[in-house]
Amino acid sequence: MAKELTMEAVLRDDETLPGQLRELIEAAVVDRATDIHVDPVGEQVRVCFRIDGVVQLKQRLGREEGRHLLNQIKVASKFGTDRVLKPLESRIRWRRREDGTDFHFRVTLVPTSEAEAAHLRVLNSPRSMVEVDQLGFSQAQLAKVRRAMSQPEGLVLISGPTGAGKTMTMYSLLSLLDLENSVGISIEDPVEYNMPCLRQIQVNDRQGLSMHSGLSAILRMDPDIIMVGETRDSRSAVTVAHAASSGRFVLSTIHARDTATAIDMMHYYSVPRHVLGNALRMVVAQDLVRRLCPNCKRERKLRQGEAKLFEAVGVEAPSRVAEPVGCPKCGNYGYLGRIGVFQVTKVDEALAAAVTEGKKTQVLRHLIEARGDSSLTSDAYDKVARGITSLQEVGSLYGMATGNPGQ
Repeated sequence: MAKELTMEAVLRDDETLPGQLRELIEAAVVDRATDIHVDPVGEQVRVCFRIDGVVQLKQRLGREEGRHLLNQIKVASKFGTDRVLKPLESRIRWRRREDGTDFHFRVTLVPTSEAEAAHLRVLNSPRSMVEVDQLGFSQAQLAKVRRAMSQPEGLVLISGPTGAGKTMTMYSLLSLLDLENSVGISIEDPVEYNMPCLRQIQVNDRQGLSMHSGLSAILRMDPDIIMVGETRDSRSAVTVAHAASSGRFVLSTIHARDTATAIDMMHYYSVPRHVLGNALRMVVAQDLVRRLCPNCKRERKLRQGEAKLFEAVGVEAPSRVAEPVGCPKCGNYGYLGRIGVFQVTKVDEALAAAVTEGKKTQVLRHLIEARGDSSLTSDAYDKVARGITSLQEVGSLYGMATGNPGQ
């Protein structure tokens, strides 16, 4: 039976990877894929890449060829070739020979009713870090972010769904702080980027190092700055809020669709209202949209009725919009990379008072909108107006066809 390993147990380079697997990994890196899915479907094995957030079918292998690929993944991950009976995780490292760049892949194998399915997550290298002014913030949003990050204490929450780029944003914001002349410690699951001068702790539940126990230990180390990979339970949420209200600067991510919902989630996690109102300094809600390929995008006139979509979210309608075409540069997808759409809410006295009073989510949302903070939707349509993304892309996320963009 395959031995169950932790994610840190295996590191192998390209010279030890079997040919079929190495070719798959090379193709994923060339295509800028973030995920590789190898799934049995009937008598075939389907291989898909997730590129810029969209799943793209790359290959359909016969059952025998697909089983051969799955066995190569198992061997490279030191699982052996026995049938997988429970979820297993490991890592593979591939070094690109042309420039010596290391790429790390988190491997997950799970048993299915038909066979085994494999997932390889491409973990970006530290050199892939994005500067905060390249994330997609508007100038007004960036000014709010810089002001909030210049404060000596308080809680900054980064909210959004899975895959929205929250971790990247958190690391980018962390780079604005003076880590060299302060004590900064993180607790993460897993550590995805190496940050100079930040003491990074990785959760290891098997060894008793949970998110909460790690955070409790961090507080005994006299930190100035704390980064929590994700606030996902009541004990951690309460600890995070108390740490921020006691003079420390704390950054964390949370699963919530907008800034008002992020605040409500902290209430749901039983953080006392007065503690949260005192601790919160800023909430950044975000999502990702695909960038139009600059090499092949083309402009067209705004069609009848489309102006109403912009007007509904308070964005001035442009006379022309850009749309995807497809070229060799972008792999004929029409899009090349992704950019963040944001709602940045600086917590002022009025909003802090509303949080302390325990106002409902809808009341908080109206209060935030009344201050003029752009919603995720309006920021997305603003990026359409500026030719960064397309109406098709934004419409698929926020309801272009109905003219009801929502939040």
